[in-house]
Amino acid sequence: MKEKEAHVVNIKGTEDQIYTIRIKHKHNEIRAEQISNQTPFKIPFEWLKPCTVYTVSVDDCELSGSNTFTSSKNGETVSKTVVTSVTDNKVCLKGVFTGIQWNLTECVEITEQNSCASTHTVVLDTCTYTMNVALPPVKPHINFNETIPSQFEWMNKPARCNAALLIINCINNENRNSTIYGLNTPVSLLPDTEYTCTGEYPYEKQHIKSNELSFKIKCGQNKFTKNEDETTDQDVNMNGSKVMENYCVNV
Repeated sequence: MKEKEAHVVNIKGTEDQIYTIRIKHKHNEIRAEQISNQTPFKIPFEWLKPCTVYTVSVDDCELSGSNTFTSSKNGETVSKTVVTSVTDNKVCLKGVFTGIQWNLTECVEITEQNSCASTHTVVLDTCTYTMNVALPPVKPHINFNETIPSQFEWMNKPARCNAALLIINCINNENRNSTIYGLNTPVSLLPDTEYTCTGEYPYEKQHIKSNELSFKIKCGQNKFTKNEDETTDQDVNMNGSKVMENYCVNV
């Protein structure tokens, strides 16, 4: 059988009887269809993944010949890939073909290793297909660094992701005003005010969001211990970086 020809099921049985044909992949039934013995049944390519071994059975029929077939032999690069859904840690992809319309879909778990990759490889039974598609980052984890100048950090930033694309959306919980900050840039926040901030990375007309980070800068307290040899209240040294003894001096 040629690779681009549909696989055909022929049934010889009682006239006008309806039979149920079942197609399985590794014991998982992917499709069940009722057919008549009057017409040879061509299995649509749209039901099948490429390079995949399938098993065919018909209820109440004895097998004549092989009941397994491989949908295709050779891998390739998918001409177009669309993102069908996105969650915090998973993206689902669908290949779009110009010729045979294979059912090539896959949901990918996003990790720090594959975050922001430009391709994804679909591993099938007998070959691989390459999807040219940008993957999202793993769910961001942000932190507010209270050293001076205070700034937000992306704690689990994957190597391939662009830090400039992550924005920090901070809401003043008292007046509900919202302010956008960049990553690793100085920020100005009010003392004795509670904020709720979220990191947001754009992907497919939506955002991959971090968990909410809530905090309050408490004033009237010396957040850090002043060194003995310091003579002003301005600079205090902690772990080699300059910080404020009283954080609220310059917020």
